[in-house]
Amino acid sequence: MATKATFVQIVDKKTGQIEKIINMETLNAMPLEEKIKFARGKVLYQIAFEIEPIIKIEMKKKMVEEEISFLPETTEDIKPEPKVETEKPKKTTRAKK
Repeated sequence: MATKATFVQIVDKKTGQIEKIINMETLNAMPLEEKIKFARGKVLYQIAFEIEPIIKIEMKKKMVEEEISFLPETTEDIKPEPKVETEKPKKTTRAKK
């Protein structure tokens, strides 16, 4: 049977960003000086599982060289869609036997 691993999530107090996720066994094996270094200005959370991102999104800045128009240029393209009215099914009652 697989054993459950426990992790420690190290979060920076100022920015609120996760800096590191360390296995609890690795943290216990570290010398005391390194443990103190992790605790300075940080918040440590004990978690039962490690979440890894599946998708990494990278946004790039690009200068806009021409004007962007979100509306169609001609009014001929805009046509209201006709409303389709559907008939509601009639309720039928069965005779009780």
